[in-house]
Amino acid sequence: MKKQQITLRLESHRPSSTKSSADAVVRMAREMNLNITARGHYKKKNQMKITLISGPHVHKKSRDQYKIDRFGAFLVLGVIGSKPTSDTNLAGERDKFLEFKNKLFRSNLDQGFSLSFTYLNRESLVL
Repeated sequence: MKKQQITLRLESHRPSSTKSSADAVVRMAREMNLNITARGHYKKKNQMKITLISGPHVHKKSRDQYKIDRFGAFLVLGVIGSKPTSDTNLAGERDKFLEFKNKLFRSNLDQGFSLSFTYLNRESLVL
């Protein structure tokens, strides 16, 4: 049986933007009857820190330090073929996912976040 797993990742600097965008993506996936197998939110550990000299002189007595945090959400969509020999159900699910992807890019989601897709194909062999 063929199994295909599609992971959707959203990342932003604002946690509220990440959460609202992830909720909109989940709502859109449920409207299209896609199989959601996992969902979650996280905060990335690798944050960027920037130190700037705030004074007008070269001396490093007064400095300001800024940090940029990255917040993310992920959504795992599962696509399962019905029979090992027939790929018609799998092709229909792929078409449904491509339609979902186009609808997602055309939608008016929040600005300022990154969106990435990861595909994973697995086949189980019967010995």
